[in-house]
Amino acid sequence: MNEAANLHALFENVNRAEFARKHGVPGGESMIYQHISGRKPISLACAVAYAIGFGKPLAEISPRLADLIDRLPKPPPAAHAGTLSAKVVPLPTESPLKAELAAVVDKISDRGLILLIEQAEQLAGRFPKAKANHAS
Repeated sequence: MNEAANLHALFENVNRAEFARKHGVPGGESMIYQHISGRKPISLACAVAYAIGFGKPLAEISPRLADLIDRLPKPPPAAHAGTLSAKVVPLPTESPLKAELAAVVDKISDRGLILLIEQAEQLAGRFPKAKANHAS
């Protein structure tokens, strides 16, 4: 099953506009339509939003993107120790994405991690209500 067909099946009984708002899908409902119809390939930002929204591993949303992430070189463990500081927000222990996110973070460079943190901060600014809900 290709990405579009897989995503189309997931959205079968889901309100796309509501899902896009709730999970911060870049491009909103229109982008979801373009992804499920196969008009545009799924971006990493959208794939992450879909994975989180549906509680599925990234590989179930986009095997293509999961494969690209798997092929990223993994830096040596001590090579970058202490070079970054970031606020860590723990995921609930029952989160199906905890291992998935840990694997992604382990495979990206410092620059990639910085860009990811910057994007998360921008999204937090756009969705203050979601940030407030997770502040406890």
